[in-house]
Amino acid sequence: MKSTKLFGSLVLVTAISGCATGNMPTNEIAEAKIHISTAEADKSEQFAAQHLTTAKEHLGKAQTAVDKSEFNKARRFAEKATADAKLASAQARSESTKQKLYELNATLIQLKQTIDQDS
Repeated sequence: MKSTKLFGSLVLVTAISGCATGNMPTNEIAEAKIHISTAEADKSEQFAAQHLTTAKEHLGKAQTAVDKSEFNKARRFAEKATADAKLASAQARSESTKQKLYELNATLIQLKQTIDQDS
């Protein structure tokens, strides 16, 4: 009976420590930082501020989890940060492209009006 409880406790402790620690998510955190930098370069602050903010918050939570040696939790937050940063970049590029298209259309309308006046 004692050995069964001891074995059960040992299994529980091993499972908990395995879940709590895992491997340091160095690559995931580095990837999140790169994607956040890319999002900033893509002008996400202007066109996708909420997604960029969320990415930065998730990265902060990942770093806090690393400080507590909660590596699996840190990995999940780093992966969320990467996803949010990628979304911010995509949305920023899309909005930037829409804005350029709008400006190009306005220029074409002006050119057409100039041509029509000269005719």
